[in-house]
Amino acid sequence: MNEQVAHSQKYPRIFSPIWVSIGEMEEYWSPECLYDHSAAFAQNILDALRAFHSEPSSSINLMKFFSWPSDREMDHAVKQKIRAARLSVCAVGETAYAVVDLETTAELTDEEWDVFTRQLEYQYQDGWGAEFEVTDIPIGQNRMILARLCREELIYCYTEEQLKEWQDPAWQTEQTMQ
Repeated sequence: MNEQVAHSQKYPRIFSPIWVSIGEMEEYWSPECLYDHSAAFAQNILDALRAFHSEPSSSINLMKFFSWPSDREMDHAVKQKIRAARLSVCAVGETAYAVVDLETTAELTDEEWDVFTRQLEYQYQDGWGAEFEVTDIPIGQNRMILARLCREELIYCYTEEQLKEWQDPAWQTEQTMQ
């Protein structure tokens, strides 16, 4: 196993529920909110993200958006250690999730991890994600959706199976009571 792969597995995958609104394709449409019932549209959302980022390949590297201007040394340290932050979309249960997988060259400090995840949330909510959420995504039959990233906290899991457990209210209650 090479060093890059070993470092990548040290960090959890970063999941963000995608909320959608659906409506008819019209000039001024009034969407119906489906909230996190977005799994059926996971491929449409991924295709729209690829087009939005002008990256027709299978991976979108979010490190091109990373910036921490208040601390140039921290900005440099994170960029040196995270080679790529690959964005994809998966469906787990009824929800589609934006998923970020890291490719690292060295271990991140706790502060570097915190800076990276705060910047990721910012980009989802106020950076490119704010522009993406007003992008009409056609889904066929004269209908479209709007997709919103990071309307809740980011979720850190190593596998989709762990995410399924996280989604299960019975499991959450059990974990809280232990």
